[in-house]
This record gives sequence, C-alpha cells and structure tokens, in this order.
Amino acid sequence: MLSRAGFKPRVEEFEPRIVPAGLWADAVVDFSSEYSSVYNGASNYWDADQALGEPNTMSYDDIVTAWAPLPMNAGGAHDRFEHLTVRFANPVNATGVMIRETFGNGFVTQVDFLSIDANGTQTVHTWTGADPSQPGSPVDFTISIAATNTPVNAVKIYVDIDHDLGAWEEIDAVQLLDGVNTAPVISSVTLDNTAPKTNDVLTATVAGSDADGDAITYQYVWYVNGTAVQTTTTTMTTATLDLSLVGNGNKGDTIQLKVTPSDATAAGNDTFSDAVTVLNSAPVILPFAAMHFVEGDEVDIVVNAYDADGDGLAFTATDLPDGLTLIDYYNGSALISGVVQRHSGAEPTKQFPVKIRVTDNTDADEVSPFCTSTNFTITSAVITPLEGFNGTVGNAPTQFTAVISGLGAPIVQRTSGFWWTVADDEDGGYDDELTNEAFITPNSLELNGAWSRTVTFRIHRDSNNYVAGPDGSSGRATANLYILLEDIWKINYPYELSNRVEVTAATP
Repeated sequence: MLSRAGFKPRVEEFEPRIVPAGLWADAVVDFSSEYSSVYNGASNYWDADQALGEPNTMSYDDIVTAWAPLPMNAGGAHDRFEHLTVRFANPVNATGVMIRETFGNGFVTQVDFLSIDANGTQTVHTWTGADPSQPGSPVDFTISIAATNTPVNAVKIYVDIDHDLGAWEEIDAVQLLDGVNTAPVISSVTLDNTAPKTNDVLTATVAGSDADGDAITYQYVWYVNGTAVQTTTTTMTTATLDLSLVGNGNKGDTIQLKVTPSDATAAGNDTFSDAVTVLNSAPVILPFAAMHFVEGDEVDIVVNAYDADGDGLAFTATDLPDGLTLIDYYNGSALISGVVQRHSGAEPTKQFPVKIRVTDNTDADEVSPFCTSTNFTITSAVITPLEGFNGTVGNAPTQFTAVISGLGAPIVQRTSGFWWTVADDEDGGYDDELTNEAFITPNSLELNGAWSRTVTFRIHRDSNNYVAGPDGSSGRATANLYILLEDIWKINYPYELSNRVEVTAATP
C-alpha cells in the first residue's frame, strides 16, 4: 500500500492496540492474504493481526491499523472473495458477531461461526446476507443469530473486494456476541490534587471498560468526612468537586470519591479514590493603592486581607518611612497612617522596601512588597533639532525635540511633577522665555522611580528678524536655546540641565 497514489499513513489516528481475553478476537487462525507493509520500521501495517483486540482505528480512511487484503480488486491470481479467520479466548454460545469496518464499508458476504479444538474445526452456524454498512465513517456491523447450542470460539469472515472498486476493504476489530451481559469495571480513579485547599476544585479522572463494548455510565458520589455531599451521573470520565462551596470541604476535612460504573443492564463494583485532606489556605492581601509619597504627605491607607478558611489574621509591616505606623484592627484590616518625615539620606529620592505581612493561626502568610519615594529629581534633558536643521530658522516654525529623564515615583496624595521652559541664555538669567510653560507628571506605572519624557517645541523668525517662540522673542538674531526646569512650587529651582543649541534668524 505504500505505492498507492497519494497515500500517506494516518499515524495521528493510531491508538494503542489492546488484546484482552474474552469476546474480542485475540488470535489469527487463517487469512487469504494481507497487505503487510514496512513503514518507519514497522512491518505489520495492514496485516491480519490488525483485526485483533479492541477498536483502535477511529476514522474512516485507508489507515494502517486495520487489516486489508493484498489486492484492491479481483484479477489475475486473486479471486473476488477474500477471507479472514480469527479466534476468541473463551468459547461461548454465540448470539452474533460485530465486525468493525473502517474502509470500503459494506463488503461482508458470509460469516461462519466455528468451533475449533484438538479434533479439528466444526462449522456451527453460517450466516449469509447483505451488509448495509455505508462509507464515510467506521461502522460496527452487527450480525445477530439464535444462540448456538455448540460453543463458538472462532469466526471466518468472507469479504467481497470488488464491493468498492476505489477502496481496499478493511477490518479493524471483531467481537463475538454471547447474549450474556458483563458488567463494566473501573481500573483506576485518580484525583488531580492530593493536597487541596478550601477554594480549590478537585477533578477526578476515571478509566473504565466494558467487555461487551457497551456504553458506560458513571455515578460519582463525593464524600466529606464520610458523608455524601454531591452525586452526579454521566457518561463523562471526569468529575469535579468545588471545595469553595458551602459543605464541600473545609480545612482539615477528608475528601473521597466513589465511582460506580453501569451499562444498560447491570452495575459494576464500586471503586474509591484515595482519600485526601484539605490543607490550610494562606491568607491573601487584597489590592490597595500604590504607596508612593513625598515628605510631608499625610497617609491613611487601609489594607484588607482575606482568609479562605476563616482564620483570625494579624498584620505586621517592616521598613516603613519615618512617620508612618501600622495599626492592626485584628478583623482582617489594618491602617497605615502618619505623616511622611524627611529622610536622612543625601540623595533626593530614597526607596523604602516596605513589606506588609498577614499571618493566620497556622503561620502561613502573604507578603506584599512595595516602594515609597519621598522626593524625585531630574537627571538629564537633551535638545535635538529635527533632521536637516542647518542652524537657522525662517518664518516657518522649526521643530525641536527634548528628552527629559529623571528619578522618583509618582505621588498618590497630591499632583506632582515639574515645569519645563525653553529659554535663551542672553544674560545668564532665567527670564529669556521663548515658549509657553509645560507641566509633566511621572506616569503612575513607573513604580521603580525611573522615568523619561519626550517634549517638542517650535522656534521661528519674527517680524524683527529675531529668534522667537510662540509667546515671546529673544530680542536677538542669534540665540542659545536650553531647557529651563523648575519643580511644581517653583521655589527649589530653577536650574539648567540641558545642552545648548545655537539658533540664528535667517536673513529675509
């Protein structure tokens, strides 16, 4: 089959081949031919053994996990009818057979029900008739007969290979029917969490099987300290228990699941999961406003915490700035209060690595770090003309860009920032303004205290042929521009940090 035009093995469809004892075929007795092929080191693709065990070909196609006879159609040395004989481990008084067809469906013309022992092979019953299986998806073609008086342990299946001239006729599995129901069984019940906490959701996964191939229904009963709290019945192989719901388990409780499988006729044995104990849940500090202040700020911030187990909580804080204290109300809330005092460091900005800790009565805790700035400073300002600037300005405005950077965090209690002004250094003073003032506030996301802002301004030649801004003139044909920086109160500065750019009014 590797030579088939356009063929590509559907390896993604493969499922492990299982060959249990019982009513699924577990041995090949005889076959007319097989399309055994070597692919990727496997030498049993499409051979007769692929018809053994439970179904593992889940799609309709030319897939290597099913038996296919050697020829696609009759001709030459190959007759129109091929056959496959398979054996079952346990002889039964057969009531029929199920043949899983996965390609070229509708090809079964005859089935012999056989008894094979040391004395030879006896045909107990022969079925002939029409196979109505349609192509497009796998079909479990079932043949029903009256129960045989002689136990059957093999069947011989006759296949019409000219039934579909455009496909191989392929069989994935064969099941002998005995009319006696076998209850389903559970092989494992696994919980996804062996150390759950109060707000967790426990998920159980079940592995079950039914020897008759019947559909299985599972009843799940969850127990808390031996008392059933939730029962569900479903065909799903998973079940969940939400421990956050009242009665479904608190700290110290024991949780266990009982699973009972059933088919349409009988229920199987109960199977229990391992018991698990609900562990302590650490308390959680709820979100609160970012704590970034300057000297003299009055601070009143309420910090709240939550404990899923309802334990009593206690707050502590370390590395608070001078002037701030934490008051614990012992009800899941605390207050950070006071007035920020001037820090002792020489630097204008000081970071306080504050940590708030809340502890329950089992010493589990939640730590919430944050930083506090008591001031901020400007570190640099650099003016850059737009590309193509030749040192002169005309009637049309010429745009400049200034990048201003600094340290210091945003402030919660009141607006803060700085003013920037473009000046002309004519006399060394700070009154040579060319543009309007502009105010900048650090972004609230810049929690590490480092920030950078880009601002723009325009310069032009006025009617007196002087260098001028939107609201003033330098009074000179040539000016040295720089950024003048002041704080919000305009009392601690002004001071100059930027570079200087010489600008000349072009001759009209």
